[in-house]
Amino acid sequence: MDRVLISTITRDIVHAATAQWLCDQFYPVQIVHTPFTIEHNRNLQVDQLLASDYADWLFIVDNDTVPQQGTIEALLDSIPPMTCRVAPSWAWAKDRRRIPMAYTLDKEDGLYYPVSYNAQGVKEVDLTGMSGALIPRSLFTRVPRPWFKMTHTDEGFLDGTEDVYFWRKAKEAGYKIEAHLGLTAEHIKWQRI
Repeated sequence: MDRVLISTITRDIVHAATAQWLCDQFYPVQIVHTPFTIEHNRNLQVDQLLASDYADWLFIVDNDTVPQQGTIEALLDSIPPMTCRVAPSWAWAKDRRRIPMAYTLDKEDGLYYPVSYNAQGVKEVDLTGMSGALIPRSLFTRVPRPWFKMTHTDEGFLDGTEDVYFWRKAKEAGYKIEAHLGLTAEHIKWQRI
């Protein structure tokens, strides 16, 4: 049986629906609660995984995300070696349609674009949000710390969030990123009112 550690970070709260999902899981759960930055807390998630010997996988769920029941088991099903699988959260496109937070890199213009609105099944991607990510422990031993880092331009403007940095490092280390588009999770901050 695969050993998974479920981890969430927060500086303040874990939403009730997320907390209920966490309580319903078979796997151990850790909540990283500090007043520090997202990148700091994400690195603590990995530190805690590596400090233990009870998990081969880290499943990250954000404090405002509600995965579908059975998500972890479905992500683990027939997962190839050196692969990260993600059950992406929903977000909103500029045209107000819901899209999964899963993106592919356009090699010509160097920009990331969302997967197709109608994409189904498991699709290889270049980037996702971190919530819903199932990551093998081996990645964290092959890629040096920091695993998560905000990057900035020379002028001090944000160039890339901690998830962009992480997925770039994972791909450089030879890991594949797959988005399971049938497992898209509810994202509380993106729900329509």
